[in-house]
This record gives sequence, C-alpha cells and structure tokens, in this order.
Amino acid sequence: MTDFFKKLLQGCEEQKSSGADQAKVALADEKIRFWKRIEFGINRLIQGNSVILLNNEFVEHLSGVMYDMMQGESQGYALEILARLSDRVGDDDFRFRERSVTVLSQFFDRLLEGDNPQLVNIVVRSLTDWLRVETEYSPSYDVVYNQLLSWGKEMLRKGDFDGVDYLLMTINHVERSHTKKDDEIIKRIDRVRGRFASHDIVDNLLELSFAEDGESGKAAGNILGYMSSGITDYLLEKLLVCEKRQQRFQLMRMITSRGNSISGLLVARLEKRLPWYFARNIIMMMSMIDDS
Repeated sequence: MTDFFKKLLQGCEEQKSSGADQAKVALADEKIRFWKRIEFGINRLIQGNSVILLNNEFVEHLSGVMYDMMQGESQGYALEILARLSDRVGDDDFRFRERSVTVLSQFFDRLLEGDNPQLVNIVVRSLTDWLRVETEYSPSYDVVYNQLLSWGKEMLRKGDFDGVDYLLMTINHVERSHTKKDDEIIKRIDRVRGRFASHDIVDNLLELSFAEDGESGKAAGNILGYMSSGITDYLLEKLLVCEKRQQRFQLMRMITSRGNSISGLLVARLEKRLPWYFARNIIMMMSMIDDS
C-alpha cells in the first residue's frame, strides 16, 4: 500500500473512531471500501490488466486521484499510471482506447488549472498519439480536439512551440495518410487544423520565422507548413507585397509545402491580371511542386 492511500485510510479510520454518529461511521466505512477499490484498480492497471478500465467508478475518479498524487509525494506513482494509460491509447480494443483517453482528457483539464508544463506536454503527446492511430469516431474525438485546439492556440500566441509542432504534424499526417479513418474523423481533422490558422497566429509565426535563424524560427516555419491549406491565399497575399528576397523564398517554400493540393489554386491565380514579378513567383512555385 502506498503512503498516499495509507494517509487516506488513516483519515477515514480517525473519522470512525471520533464519530458517535452512526451515519458518520457508516460514511467512513464506505470511504474506506471506496479507496481500497480505487487502490486495487490502480495496482491492476499498473500490472498491465486493462480490464479494470471497464469499471465506471474507477475511470470516473482516476484522473482526480492522479492529480492529487502529483501534488504530494506520490508523483512517481502517478507517472506510472500515466505511462500505463498512454500505452493503452494504441490498444487493439476500442473500449480500452476510449477509456484511457477519457481519463487522460480529464487529467489534462486538471493540469491546465495549475503550472506543470512538462507534465502537460506528456499528456498532449499521448492524446496526439491517439489521434494518429484512432480509426473509429466517438464523442471523445470532439472533446480531445477542442482541448488540444485551445491549448495549441494559446501556446502559439505565447511563442511556445513545444508539443504544438508534433500535434500539427500528426494532424497533417492523418489527413494525408492512407489509413482508413471514419468520415467524421476526417471532417474534424480538417476543421480543427483550419481553426489553428487565424491571421494573428499566422502573422506571429511569420514574424518569428523571418527574424530568427535558430530553432524557434525553424519551428515557426514548420508549423506554418503543417497548417491548413486555407492559409495559402493569405500567404500569397503576403508574398505579393513582400519586398525582401529571402523572405519571399521562405514564403514560397511554405506555400509549396502543401504539394499538389494547391496546384489548382496557383493555376487560378495565373489566369488573373498579375504584376509580372508575382506571376514569375507563381510559375517558380509550380516548378518547385513538380520537382518535389
């Protein structure tokens, strides 16, 4: 028995011994049974028995227990639970994937209320890995996508790319891969990826990618490449008025990273009256796509 559960059970025993009220004694007895059930379930999960995830009571309370453990001296125990849940997001059984993601999603919400960015990134990675492998739609998809969208946009506004680049790369991969996905999943992938691409975020990323040659600038450029093809029109407008040669080439690389999916858009642009230098840039980008 871990110190975490010893303290909980000790508190219940003290409540029993100090309470003359039979109702309070009965409540303390029920709390003891409850905590013993939760501890038993955690031990089974850590030992690799996923069946416990089908227990509604266990799944309902697990994220809260993990969070409380992280606030005390049982962090290592909580991390073991987190590792087992992260393993199960790729399980062959849909039920175990779904239950694991439910707990991780609840835990994620709790973590965002505090200040533990390293742990948040671990959970984000696990949820992102689930997005990569899941093929069956469930309501959890909407919950997790909205969580990751809100978190990702906030990180991008802060200029903190840790985890966001992996998330967007995964969403981009899922859309382009040949893995069979539920149609509802594909719809949501495109919608969420597009919602990342607000103009204020794109402008911040462009400014950073232009200003820095280091890892931050490179990461900003990569993220722009992973974003929805919906920003292509916006990037083309930026290219039209861009006066610096190096920045024009950076914009062209970002635009052409979408591959053949934007060829039709570039052809449509050529059919309009354009400044000669802009038409030249579009022809160059079409050549870049063909070469790739």
